[in-house]
Amino acid sequence: WDGLDYDDIKIIYNDWIAQKSVTGNKSRYYYYFDIPEKKIRYVVLNTSESTSDYHKMTSTQLSWIATAVTLPSDSWTAVVLGHMDIDPNTFTEDRSDDGADIITNIKTCNGRIAGYFCGHQHLDMITTCGNRFKQVTLMCDKFSNVIYYPQWQIPQRVANTASEQALTIVHINPTTKRVEFTRIGAQIEDS
Repeated sequence: WDGLDYDDIKIIYNDWIAQKSVTGNKSRYYYYFDIPEKKIRYVVLNTSESTSDYHKMTSTQLSWIATAVTLPSDSWTAVVLGHMDIDPNTFTEDRSDDGADIITNIKTCNGRIAGYFCGHQHLDMITTCGNRFKQVTLMCDKFSNVIYYPQWQIPQRVANTASEQALTIVHINPTTKRVEFTRIGAQIEDS
């Protein structure tokens, strides 16, 4: 990211996504793809679709979510990904696309939902959305010591040390219905 502007990132991403076979809207950056042998569908949301409001998606994408989580059978698992966390009360200031609608549309999933995985907040946090699935917010790799929520324990990030990085590997096992995390870099020490 350092040294690249947003337009450079879009060029890199567009070249990458053009080579992929996905269902959805590549040009608006929301889509899904299946791994049939694992019975898993990855649904990628563009939670910053609007150019006028950082926390907004169009009504077209909002409706599309229900289609995306309609799985081939109830033995499948959906993994939903996005940049922004979903607040059930307010997703946009004008409430044109509020988080409750996003959560409702994800809840229409006819199979299992491994969770909604996002970043943005620069911290680790797991919450429950609509009594149906977990929202897993993962600390991003971008070096930051900004503490947005002092009530949450956030590890110290020290430049030029292992704690500067924060890469999380997510292991999803639909058979056992377990999600496990392996962190490389910054982490909260067990006490």
